[in-house]
Amino acid sequence: MKIDPVPEGLDGGDDARDKLFTRQNLEVNRQGVDGTPTEIPQKPALALEEDPQPLGDGEDDLAVGDIEEESLPHPLAPFLEAFGVLSLVLVAILCLRAQQLGGGGEAYPNLKTNVASLAKWQDMRFGLFIHWGPVTLRGTEIGWSRGTQVPVADYDSLYKEFNPVLFTAREWVAAAKSAGVKYLVITTKHHDGFSLWDSRQIDYDIMSTPFHRDVVKELSEECIHEGIVFGTYYSILDWRHPYYTTRHGDDPRPVRAADMPLYIDYLKKQVAELVQTYKIRILWFDGQWEDSWTHKDGMDLYA
Repeated sequence: MKIDPVPEGLDGGDDARDKLFTRQNLEVNRQGVDGTPTEIPQKPALALEEDPQPLGDGEDDLAVGDIEEESLPHPLAPFLEAFGVLSLVLVAILCLRAQQLGGGGEAYPNLKTNVASLAKWQDMRFGLFIHWGPVTLRGTEIGWSRGTQVPVADYDSLYKEFNPVLFTAREWVAAAKSAGVKYLVITTKHHDGFSLWDSRQIDYDIMSTPFHRDVVKELSEECIHEGIVFGTYYSILDWRHPYYTTRHGDDPRPVRAADMPLYIDYLKKQVAELVQTYKIRILWFDGQWEDSWTHKDGMDLYA
């Protein structure tokens, strides 16, 4: 059974995601992991024989045999009730996904999602998503460990040591292809702001490392050569950029210098570099969930 991701744009937050995943888990239990119907085992009926002797001395004492079947709650009642509620949530989500095919939202109603391209991507089913960057030198989570597990000053200086001399795009892509991967997505910029390509917009990029090779370019070329669809992940938020309006972890910098219009201009120029230079066929955005980014910003970016 295929588990679809939470639809982009779902405004329910963590609670809605929890409900969706709970619904999906229930569906797996009901259908079986291979998609074939699985009969839910019923708990055997409780067999009670009437006790010829009363439980007490009084006539009003309840004998075991006096327990009526209707008074016993069905063991699956809570499950069935929850499943009914979650089914309604699923219907609402499907309706939301149908509305999202409008692409440009109410600001750009004529921008429609290319349904054929979307279906083609869904049919590929198996892809490889790679998070990689200077933070691998510390072995902590990319982006999120900045200012929490790794001090900001240390994290932001890791690029000066990043020199992955054993990296070869050919080996990475060959391993992916042998596993049956149909598309590959690389994190070009995560929440930490480091650009894994040769960006003209900032020096905090791969060309400022000792490695001094454009990883995104090499992967793009090798994927095209091997017939694998190449895509890029790009985080809308950037906790390192001075113009972005949110700080994370123990980052001490004030937000007085923040300027979202200037940051969005920077963002669009970086995205244009990826689209125009690296022949990407998937552009995967993340980080739109902070208050700094608005629905209007999203519609404008799509346009």
